[in-house]
Amino acid sequence: MKSTLLLLMLYVPFLVNAQSRTLSGKVSDKATALPIGRVNVMVYVEETNKLVKFGTTGEDGRFAIQLAENLTAPMYVRFSCIGYETCKKRLEEGKEMEVFLSPQDIEIKEVVVKAPRVRLQGDTIKYDVQLYSKEGDRAIGDVLKRLPGIKTLEDGKISYNGVPINRFYIENSNLLGTQYGIATNNIPQKDVASVEVMQNHQPIKVLEGLVFSDQAAINLRLKSGARMKWIGTLKAAGGLGDGEGLWNGEGTAMRFSKGFQTLNTLKSNNTGQDISKELNSFNRNEIINAPNLLREYIDITPPYSLGLSRERELQNRTHQVTSHNLFKLKSGQDIKFSLTYQNHRENTLKKTQSVYYDPAGNEQWRMDEVEDGNFHKNVLNGKVSTEINRSDYNLTENLDVTLDWKDRDVRLGGYQSNSQNMYEGGKKLANDLFLMKRNGKKFVNFASYLLYQAQPQRLSVSREESAVMQHIRPSEFFTDNSVSWGAVSGLFTFDFKSSLGGMFRKFESDSYGLEAANVAERNNMEMGFVKAGFSPEMKYQDEKLVATLSLPLNYYHYRSEADNSTLRHDKLSWQTSLYAEYRLNSRMKIQARGDYRENPVSLSGFYPGSVLTTYRTLTEGLTDFFHTVDASVGGGIEYNIPLSEFFSSIRFRKSWNRSPYTVSQRMQDQYILSRYVDVPQKANTTNLDFSVTKATGWAKAKFTLDGGWSRRDAFLFRSEGKVESRQDNFTLSPEIDMNVLSWMNVNYRMGFSHTRFHISDSEEKEKTYQLQQKLSVRFLPSEKWSFTVCGEHFANKISQTDTRHFFLGDIQATYKATKRLHIDFHLNNLFNEKEYAYTTFLPDATKISRSYTIRPRNIMVGAYILF
Repeated sequence: MKSTLLLLMLYVPFLVNAQSRTLSGKVSDKATALPIGRVNVMVYVEETNKLVKFGTTGEDGRFAIQLAENLTAPMYVRFSCIGYETCKKRLEEGKEMEVFLSPQDIEIKEVVVKAPRVRLQGDTIKYDVQLYSKEGDRAIGDVLKRLPGIKTLEDGKISYNGVPINRFYIENSNLLGTQYGIATNNIPQKDVASVEVMQNHQPIKVLEGLVFSDQAAINLRLKSGARMKWIGTLKAAGGLGDGEGLWNGEGTAMRFSKGFQTLNTLKSNNTGQDISKELNSFNRNEIINAPNLLREYIDITPPYSLGLSRERELQNRTHQVTSHNLFKLKSGQDIKFSLTYQNHRENTLKKTQSVYYDPAGNEQWRMDEVEDGNFHKNVLNGKVSTEINRSDYNLTENLDVTLDWKDRDVRLGGYQSNSQNMYEGGKKLANDLFLMKRNGKKFVNFASYLLYQAQPQRLSVSREESAVMQHIRPSEFFTDNSVSWGAVSGLFTFDFKSSLGGMFRKFESDSYGLEAANVAERNNMEMGFVKAGFSPEMKYQDEKLVATLSLPLNYYHYRSEADNSTLRHDKLSWQTSLYAEYRLNSRMKIQARGDYRENPVSLSGFYPGSVLTTYRTLTEGLTDFFHTVDASVGGGIEYNIPLSEFFSSIRFRKSWNRSPYTVSQRMQDQYILSRYVDVPQKANTTNLDFSVTKATGWAKAKFTLDGGWSRRDAFLFRSEGKVESRQDNFTLSPEIDMNVLSWMNVNYRMGFSHTRFHISDSEEKEKTYQLQQKLSVRFLPSEKWSFTVCGEHFANKISQTDTRHFFLGDIQATYKATKRLHIDFHLNNLFNEKEYAYTTFLPDATKISRSYTIRPRNIMVGAYILF
């Protein structure tokens, strides 16, 4: 039966009825060249103007209409769509039609006629930046946070209707790639005319109509006065806080012309501003290949506080320079290069209590620590890329080189007082190539990904009576290459991909002073694999339904060599993925997804011996070729009325993970030894999330309500006992932003998180919650002055009998000397709050309570200049 199905998938693309008479073609936007969906296509007889056949385009802009063979009279085709001019073209037999419609703004009842805040053209939503901006907004990111349907996370990631975007364009050019935080934090909002959201955006033009995308893209349309010339900002501020001098300096210079784009920044501060977020990359390929990257075996990067803004507790000295450049050649080729460098230092002072539970829900181990640490890192990154992106051909290649150095010193009191030094020096070279050619309804592509990485790490721990040291030197080479062929047959698209890849990884470790914990002084290993795969995929798409079924099949041959012994392992694994999206009408659509995956060997834990990850934790590797299995089902509903500025969605996901091994923890000497035991593990996770947003031109108001619930069931072994746990989390986040008066704006935001933790053999259920409220009021007493008063309240449940309250306040005043020169006055942490504390639960049946020293009261005076 399986053989019959496979043969059917292989031969269906060729079962096309060549005798049928089909009128086909594609309709695109004349201004952007993007496909237009839901265009009415009507066929008329020229002499009588009689309508003989009609249809509509799909989301890819393509249409196919069957005509009777007895229709031989001359005919013409009429194309019409809301938001575009109507077009008529004479029908020419035997030729596929290529039609371009010119955008045409229309007046719609839901929108104010004189100044519409939102316009809809095909699948593109246009927001007027001027009508959403408010006093105090400087970068375009400040306005993006107010646009209905768009959400910006703390790390800079942007999502539309709960799904991360796949491109961020500036004047239809992809200058920044996946580091779009540089644009959102630096492009002045006054220079942007509109923000466009292109729904179901396929960034690779040759894949339009072949590969469905549930992601959107954002495009910034600049004002005419901001194009073809240099623009930028300068910022300089100084101040005093707790006897320490403070500074914050920034300079940006950018130019966006038809053939050249550049965006450059230079920043330095010791005020807690986390400018490193601008360098975060949201690359889908990096996420896919993340399991193949070397990991940070030693915990060198200090953790952040939970719930509190990073700027409140970051004691830093940061210097950062970035340069991104794009050249658009007349041939249609784009060439980009970028260079970024960051020098970052931070000091941390925190207290941590870690509680590990036993099977009865009692405390197995408790560890109290006081940490005074210094962290220093340097990161240098360079990228060069080229792209030719046409409807019939695509060539994209990206070369990425990264060098980084990290160093951390920690002085620890309390449990096992000691001094620690950690170091990591990494280098990474990656090349990503994609080549695709399309000829009518057939296509072929080639993809290649190459990666070299080395990441030596060191940890030394000094105690009064002893000293230990751990050296780790991992390195690897990884490659994944594929060739695929496909064809379109009616409403079906078939794609057949074959792939070949492999990896070679080397792991060396040396340790000293760990003899009492039975840790070998030296462990070396070489391992690798060769992979061959075949992946058939079938897609169905009409004007309402999109469905995709993929059935990847991969063969792995593994080999490892350690201590003069060689292990080999062969595995044939398969996956199944089914996705469907049904559009009930122009406002509502339903999505469903199901996945089953037999995972390759997990390489992060594949090494010989034990690694000292922290001063008190030993993690034992497992040199057994084992495979985990993941399965999930999920779905969602979206209901949106863009012209009424209303967006809503609800999503559900249930996932299962199965592993032949389970984590076990026990005390060995003075260390917590974490290792795998031969007991099958079952972990289940359930997630439910929802979001509702409504904006209105009245009072420039926006109302948002986000929430979610999740549950995770898992178990592990601790001191030979089985600890089964369940963790439930509930979150609720309402926000209101509005102009209550013409001279007063109010923003109120609340974040509530409730966690319930339960050990199966215990009758007790531990609970904790975090409540955050932030109220910001901006006053405009005159055209020259503006004042902002901000207050934050935190109520965090630390233990069953202790709830801590924290109050933070800030005052800001801005004087507009001219349109381009602003003078700023800041008073931060008005109440001089000293500490912030919270409690959270980890998946391994552990409770963590932390308290951080936060930045003291400080005052800043500075100037902001636009040019």
